[in-house]
Amino acid sequence: MSERTRPWLDVVRWLGALLFAALVYWRVDLRSLGARLTHLDARFVALFLALSVPLYLLCAWRWHFTAARLGAELPFRRALLEYYLSTLLNQIMPVGVAGDVVRAARHHRQLAPARSRAAWGPPASAVLLERLSGLVALGIFVLASGATWALRERRATLLVASVSLVVLGLLAVLGRLLRRSPRILRLVADVRRALFERGALRFQLSVSIAAVATLLAMFASAGRAAGVPMSPALVLQVVPLVLAATTFPWAFAGLGPREAATAALFALMGLTASDGVLVSITFGALSLVAAAPGALVLLLPRLEPR
Repeated sequence: MSERTRPWLDVVRWLGALLFAALVYWRVDLRSLGARLTHLDARFVALFLALSVPLYLLCAWRWHFTAARLGAELPFRRALLEYYLSTLLNQIMPVGVAGDVVRAARHHRQLAPARSRAAWGPPASAVLLERLSGLVALGIFVLASGATWALRERRATLLVASVSLVVLGLLAVLGRLLRRSPRILRLVADVRRALFERGALRFQLSVSIAAVATLLAMFASAGRAAGVPMSPALVLQVVPLVLAATTFPWAFAGLGPREAATAALFALMGLTASDGVLVSITFGALSLVAAAPGALVLLLPRLEPR
């Protein structure tokens, strides 16, 4: 991406996130929302936090596997600690991908003593392809969500299909930009080694599908904690699209777009938009709590594996 394009993209990202947040909170009674947030069900809060543990284990395992395939070995214990830190930074720092950049940099620093001139390519590719594996699995759930919309909410199918076409168009434009990069050929070779060769595809899909399914269960737990029960059909229909809306690097971990997407989808299903915002905010707040142990990696350097 050119130096001229990047600043405009940053402006669009920030303005978009602020606009989404303003629209959501303009349509929602903030006082009532705040009152409901102070009465979360502790049982489902505990369930949410308990489910976050296997989620982090799965994601760290995926990163550990991907890095090994690229020749940038990463101990599993370190991968787990770094994933907690990365997720925490993604939620509290602007852009939403800062934690992934830090994760790649710390992995590179860990490799440097073992190699006279450790390259940036393998650790950066490991982070990128690990996230790509998760996006592929999320895409499978988005397809299932789209099929559910087509069967259950036909009057909303046109809108959902239009949004999907816009997303596909943006991905196509991104693909054209990437094809111009001289690094793409090297990345294609890394994709083959990390995602396809020697049983990698089976591993990547299994772990990533399990991780996305855990995220869906966590979203449902956030709903129950906020007093908004969500059936399995509702979760499958709504949550993959909400997660897809937060994959674009918005300002702070999808804050704003996530609430807007949840409110809009709830409204399309004839539910209360404010309930959608409540569930989304609860999910974001509990996700931040679940990632809080990542601070230990910085506060207690002795815990860092060598």
